[in-house]
Amino acid sequence: MKGLLHRHRELCERAVDPLEIAAGLEAHGVTDRTAARFRHRDVFSLAEEMYARVPRDGDTPARPEEGPAPRPVGPRAAGFVLALLPGV
Repeated sequence: MKGLLHRHRELCERAVDPLEIAAGLEAHGVTDRTAARFRHRDVFSLAEEMYARVPRDGDTPARPEEGPAPRPVGPRAAGFVLALLPGV
């Protein structure tokens, strides 16, 4: 099973459901007979196990996006604020 997972890791990581993996396996020539060697009744049950075993791209926690850099507050910004205040 490890060899099969290693060969098709990218397929499994990108898949959104086991049917995608089953289609990819069949496209690569994996048949029900091959699945039987891995103790599965068909390619679909093999794909379900592979889907469960391999972490996909969406499983990794997203890094928080950095917001815009804070603008420096200096004398120029303070002068602008003072210009807006009436009577100062």
